[in-house]
Amino acid sequence: MSNSKNNLTQKLSELEKLLEWFEQDDLDIEQALEKYEKGQELAGSIREQLSSIENKITVLEKRFDKES
Repeated sequence: MSNSKNNLTQKLSELEKLLEWFEQDDLDIEQALEKYEKGQELAGSIREQLSSIENKITVLEKRFDKES
């Protein structure tokens, strides 16, 4: 899980850097398109990872409820 956490943290950090780049006053439209596409890929990957974590938590909760 630690590797997964680091991976997720890295992706979130990279997405945050992209967002900061977009906050600049002077944007190059071609660079903006590339960075937007990268941001969409990162967001999708983060969403998938969070969904997987959520599913694992649900399984653990069900297992805990059965044992209680």
